[in-house]
Amino acid sequence: GARFAGSLRLPGKARFEFGKLQLAVENPEKHSAKLSGMLAVDVAKTRSGVAASDGGVKLEGLESPVMVRQVDDRNVELYLNYSLAITAGK
Repeated sequence: GARFAGSLRLPGKARFEFGKLQLAVENPEKHSAKLSGMLAVDVAKTRSGVAASDGGVKLEGLESPVMVRQVDDRNVELYLNYSLAITAGK
């Protein structure tokens, strides 16, 4: 973006301006399986770190769409809006 524009030589009185840069991800749903796998690893780590490891785990939100958030002018984050609940065993 800015590096390319800085290298331009405009004729005469021509000028340019930058607008707000917005990044997008084509078909973010194709990353759903990978995100779900990462969540499974996170659940296992969380469960192993909790004293009540013999309790139940409830994970909700995996059916929600993959969301995209722009971090800066070159990067985006993909995420699932989910909730995790761990209950203590008896």
